[in-house]
Amino acid sequence: MPISYYIDPETGAVFSHGIGVVTAQELLDVLAEVFGDGAFGRPYRELCDFCGVERLDLYGQDARQALALAQSYASEMGKARVAIVTCSAHIYGIGRMFEILAEALPIQIKPFDEDEEARRWLGLPEQPQGQDQE
Repeated sequence: MPISYYIDPETGAVFSHGIGVVTAQELLDVLAEVFGDGAFGRPYRELCDFCGVERLDLYGQDARQALALAQSYASEMGKARVAIVTCSAHIYGIGRMFEILAEALPIQIKPFDEDEEARRWLGLPEQPQGQDQE
């Protein structure tokens, strides 16, 4: 699967990692899996590392569908924050689309081009040098 995730038991934060080509259905599937897992902390915080994603086949309708799914879990998520770290201008733009579409929801989404900045925004500790997240 082009997207994997790990829930850190210490912080309750979700760390997702994407590689290759990611479709809208794959994104929806992993969101449903994460939300259904229920092990995430409150408030919900997710760091999406999409630097390895070559292409994200996703459009406005798909983004609205993903946000509707997240909205259905709003009571369990608290004031949610999702940081999307990307090395691609195209995927950064899709992150901005999510950010704008989520403005009316209790979910803040923000694209970043640096992991450290995203971690600060999420209130997560910095990743030690040379240590990969799961």
